[in-house]
Amino acid sequence: MQKILIVSPKIISSQGFEGAQKRIFDIAKFLSKKNKIDFVCTSNNVLEKKGNLSLFNKIAVFQISFISRIFNIIVCILKLQPMQKNLYLI
Repeated sequence: MQKILIVSPKIISSQGFEGAQKRIFDIAKFLSKKNKIDFVCTSNNVLEKKGNLSLFNKIAVFQISFISRIFNIIVCILKLQPMQKNLYLI
């Protein structure tokens, strides 16, 4: 049994989500049959436990405030770098 870390920019759930979240959840569901899955994501909200997230061994959420995201985007613009690079920095 191996340990696998899944990193995502959004919290996932087993119901009511977008296509990318569903894809990540389905991959994690498949991999959890023979492996231990840890999940890490960034969010500006508190973790909402929707659906069945019991397939993950550990869940870690790094909260990023709206002000912090705006500041990081401004820094990227000044450095002439892509905005996505610093959007999820803490």
